Amino acid sequence: MEHTIGTTELRRRLTDVLNAVREQHATYVVETFDRPLAVLINVEEYQQFQRIRDRHQAPRSVEEVQAFVDALYGDKKPGNVVEDLIADRRRENATS
Repeated sequence: MEHTIGTTELRRRLTDVLNAVREQHATYVVETFDRPLAVLINVEEYQQFQRIRDRHQAPRSVEEVQAFVDALYGDKKPGNVVEDLIADRRRENATS
C-alpha cells in the first residue's frame, strides 16, 4: 500500500513508518511543500528493483556487449557477435 507523508510528519512518526515499511511492505512517498522528494520502500523491494535495473541497463562498451552475448548464448553462440555487428555497421556506412 502506498502512502504520502510530509517531511514534518515523517520526523514525528519515523519509527512507525520504518516499521510499516519493513513489516508490512508499505511504501511512503515523502513530500515537501506538496512535491515528491523521495520514496521509502522495503529493502527486498529495493534489491529487486536493482536487479531489474541492472538487467536492463544498456552496455557501455564493446566488452560489455560481448559479455552480455556470452551470458545469453553461452557455448551455443554463433561466432563473435560483436565483431559481426561492427563489420555490418562498417559495411552499411561504406554504402551510404
